Amino acid sequence: MRVFAAALALLAFAPAAQAAPELIAREQAPFTAAAHGGLIAWSSYDAVTKTFALKLRSNGVTSTPAVAPKATAFDVDLGRGPDGGTVAVYSRDGDLFLYDPATGVERRLEALSSRSRAESLPTIEGGNVAFRRTVAGKDRLHLGGVREPLRRDTTQITHIELAGGHLLFVGNGPSRRGFGTSTLFRARVGKAPVALYDTESGGANSSQVIGPASAARRVYFAETNHGSGTGNRLYRSTPNGRQLVQARGSALISSLDWAGDRFLLAKSFAGDGCLARLDDPPERSRCTLELSDPPAFGATPR
Repeated sequence: MRVFAAALALLAFAPAAQAAPELIAREQAPFTAAAHGGLIAWSSYDAVTKTFALKLRSNGVTSTPAVAPKATAFDVDLGRGPDGGTVAVYSRDGDLFLYDPATGVERRLEALSSRSRAESLPTIEGGNVAFRRTVAGKDRLHLGGVREPLRRDTTQITHIELAGGHLLFVGNGPSRRGFGTSTLFRARVGKAPVALYDTESGGANSSQVIGPASAARRVYFAETNHGSGTGNRLYRSTPNGRQLVQARGSALISSLDWAGDRFLLAKSFAGDGCLARLDDPPERSRCTLELSDPPAFGATPR
């Protein structure tokens, strides 16, 4: 079931010119990815060391920066740094870090990293960083050193995006029917967040909002539905959620970003494993990183 925060002004858009999707990588474990300023970042699992390494790709060349590996996938985000260049932010051991590809230097974000609490899911725009802080098992949204209010303290935050002057996040919480909801919010400094899109799980279906990404006064996200095989969509909307258009999606999308004219998609078979058989070689992995076709958005039905 979908619930919209406001009446939708439905627009039809001409299909974009089609091009073949570009496969960037196959990975042996689920991961997330980010794109900004011509740079792509994700993490790659090493089955021997059982750790994830950060990967960067620019101008078709993939590199592994001198960053300590993690036991879990990097929650990496790319954005405009304080000096205007593209930087990566991520968490490690409960603290927040910034890596500058131009200098090859990593630094801990001292002012935002607590010694006694766990920070994660950072996102950056200029001198601003938003992130999740988990306190006593509850997720709290922070913009810099300031905690922003949530709809409910029990909301589980799964993604945060700070771009174009907008602070967006996805929160999972309970529903009236007890199946759970996944909601895309736009946060407003000092005020309760506004719900832009809402999907509720039920029966054999498990629905999730994936993303969001924000660029050029547009918001991009996906809805996945494991179960019935329907309701898998890619979406574009205005920041207020009032102009929503859709394109065909996939239940396999685990993260997304917007890369100029198409989606950067991390896809995974998290429930079944990336390898269909334990003895399959890595090149047969079903977990992929790819650039989609330019999406052909159309009007969303009422």
